[in-house]
Amino acid sequence: MANTDSTSATPTPQTKVDVTALAERLTRHADSIENVTAKPMADDMRIAAKVIDRLVIEIRKAASTTNDAIARLVEQVGGA
Repeated sequence: MANTDSTSATPTPQTKVDVTALAERLTRHADSIENVTAKPMADDMRIAAKVIDRLVIEIRKAASTTNDAIARLVEQVGGA
């Protein structure tokens, strides 16, 4: 008889991830680590959170720039 153990099941990948919330969770988790031997992991989590935040800023900046460029191009060719 097959035993279905939910702990060994492969997790379903999320299709939408709020990376800002992920960065906040990583920071909170890192801040809550008290074990001295786990401090390097906490430091890595803080760095990862900062990198995620910076990437989000850069992606938003790039999207804004791209959208502005597209809008100007549409205006130049007589679009809406």
